[in-house]
Amino acid sequence: MKIVDMSMPLSPETQVFPGDPPVVFDTLSAVAAADPNTLSRISLSAHTGTHMDAPSHVFSDGKSVDDIGMDALVGPAWVMDVSGSRPIDYRALATARPTRPTNRLLIRSDDPHTWLSSDGCRWLVEFAPSLIGFDGLSVDSPDSDELEAHKELLGAGTVLIENLDLSGVAAGMHFLACLPLKLIGTEGSPVRAILIDGMEAT
Repeated sequence: MKIVDMSMPLSPETQVFPGDPPVVFDTLSAVAAADPNTLSRISLSAHTGTHMDAPSHVFSDGKSVDDIGMDALVGPAWVMDVSGSRPIDYRALATARPTRPTNRLLIRSDDPHTWLSSDGCRWLVEFAPSLIGFDGLSVDSPDSDELEAHKELLGAGTVLIENLDLSGVAAGMHFLACLPLKLIGTEGSPVRAILIDGMEAT
């Protein structure tokens, strides 16, 4: 059994989406300073590093993180290799489409700054996965003000996972576990996402 960690490291050096706050680690007490324990405070956006977008990210009446069922986040997932595509359109997705049944798709582009085109989003909505994971910073174009891709995919009931590390992950079926923090009422959460190869992915 091989476990692949797809989560980006979190530190003050972590790349964040333009305009988002940086990661800040504050030391409130430290054993090295003769305090009885070491205690840290962590400040970051809910959309920092590898993270989940819930529908309430773009819809005022959308589900929050705690409304998302675990069944969407754990189970077989197909890795689609669309590397070299910018933007990622329906042709690239159709070429990399799963050859086995699954309702979880992980899109490997090897390009953190690529995005999904409008026809690519429509193709994904028609495929109707419960979860889409993506190795880019955002499914939307960097110059998108309306977040059209987020609205189309989240509006269709799909959970989005962004900023995965899919480097070196082969196309095909894998077993996914992708768990957010148990945050109440939030529109997003950092996640720890892993693939387990060798576990039956059916």
